[in-house]
This record gives sequence, structure tokens and C-alpha cells, in this order.
Amino acid sequence: MNINIRKYEIDGQLLAVIIEDKNNEYDGWMAFEQLKNASAELAVHKSSSTFLPFTEITEVYTYGDSEVTLQYCADTGDIDITCDSNSGMGTFLSKLVSSYNFVLVT
Repeated sequence: MNINIRKYEIDGQLLAVIIEDKNNEYDGWMAFEQLKNASAELAVHKSSSTFLPFTEITEVYTYGDSEVTLQYCADTGDIDITCDSNSGMGTFLSKLVSSYNFVLVT
């Protein structure tokens, strides 16, 4: 099973999002757990936070000189990946795709 990632750019900043599986092989929580597990192997975990009542979960990792943030919203199932540098984001996504069950899609 591969988890689909779409990357995009807004105002010069590279961002990424886990997108829905059309075959229903994974749901948002399952994809977020896979992303956290891979991130923990690639980067150093920095902090976690949970915002209730909407059950928004944020995980922050240090990846090289960059800070990667994973955000999950249980209400919508949305998973966002952000980074404080475009080069850090590009390298992080490349590592996810080359070493784990993630695929960049258009």
C-alpha cells in the first residue's frame, strides 16, 4: 500500500498534503501514523500538541537544519506537511518517497 502525497507551492513556499486514497486502502489516521513513524526515523522529534475539541494534532521534527511540521485534523482527515525551508521540504519528501511507502502524485 502506498500513501499519496501531493506537493504544491503557495507564495513561494513548498507545501505538501496527504491525499485521499481512491481505493480506500488507508484512512487519514492510518496515513498520519505511517507519516509519523517514517518521520521519527528520518528526523529528530521536537514536540507534540493536541488541540481539542477539534482533535487537531501537530508533530514537529528537526530535519537537518529545517523544522518539519505534520498536522492532522480528525474532523476532516486532512494531513498537512510544512517546513521552514523549501530545500528542507524537498529533501524530506524525497526521502519519504525513496525509503518508505509514499508516492508523489500530481
